[in-house]
Amino acid sequence: MKEWQNVGIWDRIWRTLLGMLQEKKKLNWDQVYLDGSFVAAKCGGTGIGETKMGKGSKIMAVAEKNGIPIGILDDSVQPHEITLAERTLATIRVPAKRGRPYRRFRELVADRPYHSKAFRHAIRKKGAKPTIPGRKGDKKGKGRPFAVGNGYQQRWKIERCFAWMDNNRRLVVRYERHIQH
Repeated sequence: MKEWQNVGIWDRIWRTLLGMLQEKKKLNWDQVYLDGSFVAAKCGGTGIGETKMGKGSKIMAVAEKNGIPIGILDDSVQPHEITLAERTLATIRVPAKRGRPYRRFRELVADRPYHSKAFRHAIRKKGAKPTIPGRKGDKKGKGRPFAVGNGYQQRWKIERCFAWMDNNRRLVVRYERHIQH
């Protein structure tokens, strides 16, 4: 069973709202932004990992150009964000009135932790352009040079998306014991 099929009522409502926005052409698929955030888990439960900051979960989100989240994944805090990135992109699924759900975007904007040759290749294979800066200290090698264009200057939109979500206290601190809630 795919991850998006095992969803709750709130996820169905959110996907319905995204479908309505897509129908009215309010979603902009030119650029999408990818990032992750730490969420403290006070009561423990499933999907919890230990860090220096305490026990918690990691919420990964993909937002479209206007800052509306179109894909969300929550998991333990222990795996690095690059290992969760492709799974997060797989959660993008905006229902269409007829036909397949909408999933395609033109450019993915992410920050330095997502710099990986394999991840860039996976993004290009999907037909999108990766806009990810290289790590500091990396030597220029053979192959395709990567340049960070104007899209990276708009990365604040995913940070704003997380700020909007953090206004809801239940997302900032997890009080539920199960990750599905």
